[in-house]
Amino acid sequence: MGGLPPLFTHPIKGGIMNEEALLKLYEELFSTKQNEKKQLELLNISRFAYYCDYLTRLLKARFEIKVPDYWDDEFLLNVLVSDGCFVVFNHPHAEPLAMNCQPYGVNMYYKPTNVNVANPVLGNLDLTIGKNCELIYLEEAPKNLPVHYPSPLSIVHFFARKLIHVDQCIDASLDNSTVTAIFQAPNKKSAESFKEMHRDIRAGRPAVFIDDSLDLSLGKNLVYTPAKDNFICDLAQSEKRKIVEEFLTTIGVDNANTDKKERLNQDEVNSNNDECMFGVEVWKRNLKITTGRVKKMFPDLGFSLTIRETSIIDNSPRKSDGSKPAGEEDEKGGVNK
Repeated sequence: MGGLPPLFTHPIKGGIMNEEALLKLYEELFSTKQNEKKQLELLNISRFAYYCDYLTRLLKARFEIKVPDYWDDEFLLNVLVSDGCFVVFNHPHAEPLAMNCQPYGVNMYYKPTNVNVANPVLGNLDLTIGKNCELIYLEEAPKNLPVHYPSPLSIVHFFARKLIHVDQCIDASLDNSTVTAIFQAPNKKSAESFKEMHRDIRAGRPAVFIDDSLDLSLGKNLVYTPAKDNFICDLAQSEKRKIVEEFLTTIGVDNANTDKKERLNQDEVNSNNDECMFGVEVWKRNLKITTGRVKKMFPDLGFSLTIRETSIIDNSPRKSDGSKPAGEEDEKGGVNK
């Protein structure tokens, strides 16, 4: 059997696999190339999960929610981010509740007319929008009629994949930076002697002794790769920061030039502010409309859901009114007081 482990000689489905099939199975399970490929896939899966969690936390932080004491605000934010909508309804045997749901039906504008709530405690409920429930959603996607409510997780997944590619670039840079020099030896015996000499040097021995027949004139056979030529981790980290900033801009967070490498003029600041504002304007409008309907149906319900006004812009001048901080010199040399 070519030295295969005893495990592979066991009968399978009443027979014994032929040697060719066993060798193929053995290679798939234990080959270094296959293991490295699987390890890389597992690493990328864990990275994707990490960045999805991280970006989802940033996205959830954009929302400011106020709910009754008997509601779970964290659950509702998770539902809003993962499903794109949730329903506030009047339960026949309880106070108003909010839950994940499945919209269905269609009106003349191709929008859903009903929702179904399936819950292990509440049971299966069929509700009518505008009669005994109202739908909370961020945006409509009328591309494929009838209208559905897309999840913002697509944004999270898009940027998480970008960040994974940057991490792969960083890994390659670190690996390549460790290969700094390659020497050529006339034969295998000399190569082993040189390796032994190198190990002694690395071990910090006060003196290293070699055979006088060993040729030390290896400079002419040196293939040298400077580590700094392969090291681009600093650039990759900067690009990663830019990707996160692009994500923040997409979800409406002012973040122009947070790395402070250069000052921004007023037009650049306003451009970032406008992009952030328009990026979530549809979310703001829909949340205002849908929460207004909920308040109209349940006037005594202490519920609100809004987009939090957030900015991480830190470099001056950054304000839209163009004012300068006190004590800062203007272009003419004067001091703003």
